[in-house]
This record gives sequence, C-alpha cells and structure tokens, in this order.
Amino acid sequence: MNPDVHGQAVVKAPADFADLSNVSLVIACAQPDKTVRALGERCWSANIPMITASNAGFIAEIRSAVREHTIVESHGKVWPDLRVMAPFAELRAYADSFDLGALDSTDLAH
Repeated sequence: MNPDVHGQAVVKAPADFADLSNVSLVIACAQPDKTVRALGERCWSANIPMITASNAGFIAEIRSAVREHTIVESHGKVWPDLRVMAPFAELRAYADSFDLGALDSTDLAH
C-alpha cells in the first residue's frame, strides 16, 4: 500500500453502525438487498461513498454509490495519429500482397 495512505478496517454487522461520522468509505460484502439499501441511504445522506460486492459462483457484481466523484484528466498530451493516410508505393504493394479475405478470424486478428 502507498505509505501516505493510512486506514483501518472495522468489521461489523451493518446494524451495528449507529454512527458513520468517523467513516470515509463503507464496503459491504455479501449483504441482502434490504440491508444494502438501508445502509446505502444512510451513506448517501452522509455523503460517504459505499461499495458493495456480491457473488454467485463465478459471477460477481460490484457496485458503487457516491454523490460526486471528480475525475482529473492527468494525461493532457494528445497522442499523435499514427495512421498512414498516404502510403508510399512500396508500402501499398506490401499491404496489397496479403489476401485478407482468405484469412480465418484467428489469423486476421493477429
């Protein structure tokens, strides 16, 4: 974990959380819908993000509930377009030497 991050986990039943004032994130796992909805309403009104996770065999579901989540685009540089719009004659001849219609889907994808 990032050394600048400090946290602790409190493992309790959702009904045991009377006060959410010192909580910055709630993660609920494998809880019934009724419990998730009740806890979600409390988190929403207190502006505390909530993440729920559940699974059934190999199928999993993760949901998040947060009032506002600001995303900062840190990649300000736009990557250049590397497509060749006007290929030189040798490149065109090389590309045309492949019969793309004869390739199966596996070969065409690779």
